[in-house]
Amino acid sequence: MPVESLSVHPELDRDLAPILEETRGLLVYQEQAMQVARSFAGMSYDEAELCRRDMMSTLEHVRVNRLREFAAGVEASGYSKEAAEALSEWISEGLFHATCKAHATSCALITYWGAYLKAHFPVEFDEARRAQ
Repeated sequence: MPVESLSVHPELDRDLAPILEETRGLLVYQEQAMQVARSFAGMSYDEAELCRRDMMSTLEHVRVNRLREFAAGVEASGYSKEAAEALSEWISEGLFHATCKAHATSCALITYWGAYLKAHFPVEFDEARRAQ
């Protein structure tokens, strides 16, 4: 399925497509942000984790310093300054809504089975709910 997101920057779109393909072009998972940091800014796994954590920080100076470092890494990887700034802004905004993939999967699994049990065993489901 093709990536259907809005363009971050024309220079980056082709390279971002494989990372965002699973979520149809949206930054949904924190792990995707870490993969972007590794691919575009040349960070190691540990650096990408710290980058993700700092970009999600409520402390403005921590977030701004990490965004500058990230943008510098993107520029050092051969992308233009405009592309680096666009990617930094996009990833920082996206991380406020991103979730951990393992957490999202576990919540989806619990929701699925709850809906299944309610649909196929409604009496037992209601009794179990009332027994809590």
